[in-house]
Amino acid sequence: GFRAASGALSPGVAGLSLSYAMSMPRDLMWLSRRIANIEVELVSIERIMEYVRLPAEEAAHAASQGESEPNGCHATPMLQGAAGMAISARALRLRYDSD
Repeated sequence: GFRAASGALSPGVAGLSLSYAMSMPRDLMWLSRRIANIEVELVSIERIMEYVRLPAEEAAHAASQGESEPNGCHATPMLQGAAGMAISARALRLRYDSD
């Protein structure tokens, strides 16, 4: 009050201050949502890195030795090395469980 009444604060600066003050909660909410989204994305990257570091399963190891799984499918180890990894699927069929 005193600065505005004494003329030390111009009406334009006062209006600009009020304008920024009114949009501050919205901007802080946007910032907190953005930080939460980044955290979720980083967690998904952590999960991918955990899956990459998993050892090959026994079925994949048996298939690499020329054995087949009980259903007649052949599986190959997905992780051959850290560099140049790729995931491929042939004759893939997906369906909902009958339960």
